[in-house]
Amino acid sequence: MEMQPMETFDLIKRLGFSAVEVPGFFGLKANDVQKQLKLRSLKICSLHGPLLRMENKHEFYSKWAKEYLEIFETNTVGFESSPKDFLSSEKSQWVHKYNIITDLVIDIAQDLAQYEKQVSYHCFPHDFEMFEEQPLISRLFAREDVPPNLGLQLDTFWLNHAHTEPQAYAALPVHSVHLNERDEEGHSCMLGTEKEKCAKYILPLKRRRKPINWILENDPVDKYEYPNDAKMIDIMHQCINGWPSFWHTLASSSKE
Repeated sequence: MEMQPMETFDLIKRLGFSAVEVPGFFGLKANDVQKQLKLRSLKICSLHGPLLRMENKHEFYSKWAKEYLEIFETNTVGFESSPKDFLSSEKSQWVHKYNIITDLVIDIAQDLAQYEKQVSYHCFPHDFEMFEEQPLISRLFAREDVPPNLGLQLDTFWLNHAHTEPQAYAALPVHSVHLNERDEEGHSCMLGTEKEKCAKYILPLKRRRKPINWILENDPVDKYEYPNDAKMIDIMHQCINGWPSFWHTLASSSKE
């Protein structure tokens, strides 16, 4: 996207996508990104906002979301806290830091509720770190002032990376899930290659009545020797074509 945005927009359309999630503007103006998406009849299912920083006020994020949600004509914005902000400090400080993030997220969601906008909090491994026998993320929804427009965005890669069990989010509202499975070398691979890496986390959510956005996410391998992962495009195409049979496999095993 950063090197060849127009060509990548064309590729996304050719691969068969009808909707995308916008995680940034790739050096372009937001209006220009939206224009290019519209030219290719690509809708936006959600938008990612700036990284949550403890020193920022919630008004900064609410103002940003209101402006760009209008430009991209979508109703859902995602926010996330940085794993580095937690990993760089002693664990004794994590709960205090997480309480600040919780305040931010709830205030943002309350601000945007009046405009009927959804706020999705994207989870990383630190969100599922256990304190007092509860994952940190449970603190967010233990509050009495949680607005109904607030939910989670999960990522199967990070859930597996954190060795999270589905019961950690079983009772929590979920807006969307990044479908992201990688092999031992870090390359994206076909969904369902190993049940423990992807299907395990999808099955409990598949039974829910409220709609969930399933978002395919293929990343280049996180190794210096593969700055441009040539396998990624082929795997992405395979994941798209294989999605119906993968979903059917989940349906047949949903009675377990």
